[in-house]
Order: sequence, then structure tokens, then C-alpha cells
Amino acid sequence: MATGKSLSFHIGYVAFLLLSLLSFKDLKVKAQASREPESVGYLEKVRIRVYGKEGVEWLVKGERLYSAGVEVVLDKVHLSSQEYEIKAMRGNINRINGKGLLLGGVEVRGSGLFIKTSSANIDLKTKKIWGSGDIEVWRYGNYISGSGYEIYLSPLKVIIEKVKTRHDA
Repeated sequence: MATGKSLSFHIGYVAFLLLSLLSFKDLKVKAQASREPESVGYLEKVRIRVYGKEGVEWLVKGERLYSAGVEVVLDKVHLSSQEYEIKAMRGNINRINGKGLLLGGVEVRGSGLFIKTSSANIDLKTKKIWGSGDIEVWRYGNYISGSGYEIYLSPLKVIIEKVKTRHDA
């Protein structure tokens, strides 16, 4: 009889442990579901120097920076090099390859140059900007608009697929 009681006790104890583990897992899953999805911290008023072969190639500024893995998201992004300034409401840039997407009121300014579009892809390493949306370009009194574009910043080269131009004297 002592063995039967002992066996019943052990079976009851194992069942208790299994139920406890299942309850703990259920609580853990519920706790994770109630949290914000993959919460990432942020920094405000950031300034980042991007280095290339020739030292500092870009100064990246933003009102707020979120980082998740290799992706960096900046609110009110401002990129500047020796020759150009680029602004957008939001930028998503890969820290490893320097490629990203600029969204909302994208502006590119340089000597005698102003470019405006709603969104653009960017490659900081090759200094290339491209997109399929509408674009407006002002260069020394000339105005060009269109849609679908590639911009090479060094040396400057602008290619627009569907072009309309206006030349002022």
C-alpha cells in the first residue's frame, strides 16, 4: 500500500508541475501580447557623421531617431555633405549599406540647384537618389518637371523619364 500512495503522490506531483508550466507559458504569452510590438527606444535631436573613403561624407541630423537592428528611422531628417543638403519628413536608412527611403517633402539643395519630390530612394555611398514619382528641378533659372528620375550627385547628373521644361531668360 505504501507504494500505491507513493506512486499516486508522484503522479499527482508531475501533473501539478505540467499544469504549472502550461499556466506559466500562457501567462508569458499574454504578457508579451499586451506589450507594444517590439518596443524600440529613440533618441531626440541626433547628429551622426557618416564616414567614407574621404573622411566625413555626410552629416545626418534628425528630430527623433528610432533604431531596430540595422535599420535607422529618422523624423525630420536632414542630410548634408560639402555640396548638398537633403531634407525630408522621414527617412529610413540601412546602417550597413547606406541605402534608404526618404518620405514627405523631399528637398535637395546645392549650388544653383533645388529639387523637390514627395519620396525618394537614396544611396549615401554612391550619392544616388531615384524614384518613380513626380519631381521638380530648378537649376540656374531653368525649370524641369516630370516623373521617374535618377539623380547622381557626384558629378551632378539628373535623368528624368517623362519631362516637361520651362526656360526663363
